[in-house]
Amino acid sequence: MNKLSASIVSACFRSLLVALLVLSAPIARAADYPNMVQTVTGTQPKNYWQLNVSSVSGTTPNLGSAGGTATFYSGNSVVSGPQPPSYAGFPSGNNAVGVGSAAAGLSCGTGAAITGTGDFSVVAWIKTTASGSANGYEILCQRDSSDYNGTLRIYMDTSGRIHFWVYRDGWQWTSGSDGSSISTPLSYNDGNWHQIVCVRSGAVGTIYLD
Repeated sequence: MNKLSASIVSACFRSLLVALLVLSAPIARAADYPNMVQTVTGTQPKNYWQLNVSSVSGTTPNLGSAGGTATFYSGNSVVSGPQPPSYAGFPSGNNAVGVGSAAAGLSCGTGAAITGTGDFSVVAWIKTTASGSANGYEILCQRDSSDYNGTLRIYMDTSGRIHFWVYRDGWQWTSGSDGSSISTPLSYNDGNWHQIVCVRSGAVGTIYLD
């Protein structure tokens, strides 16, 4: 993996999402998984939405310890996800969720996926060619409706770079191009599948790509 140091899937992010995870520790790259689902669930994630679905209506289960479900907004589609042999660990016929309209996305409920000041990792797979939003395309966002404290945001900017920021009584990192995040120097809106892993460990934030 490349390393760069320093809840809701967006409506406008024209992308394909195969999994969203919130873990207590970093995980290995998918190429090392003999079986992705078994490997991920073996790390005992708090939240794991696999998004290998046959329908994007209704809800999809949280396979993590927090349990519950996530609810699909309208405007999603079922598309082909990462396939072996290029992406070892995924089953043949693996699906993903296409997020392709202003109303599309996935609501992961109102309970906080991450609380406090402890270490965590957030993992997502994306595939997109989207660009052009001044506010960025959300990949994942957690925020209280009345307060910024506890906010976690992972998003792609207009150039296709990935940003990661956490807010608690102020920005935790301020080295990114937007002054409030860590960010990648390279762009990832190239139409290929990419695995994103964002990690907070103590006072250090890290983004892993692929």
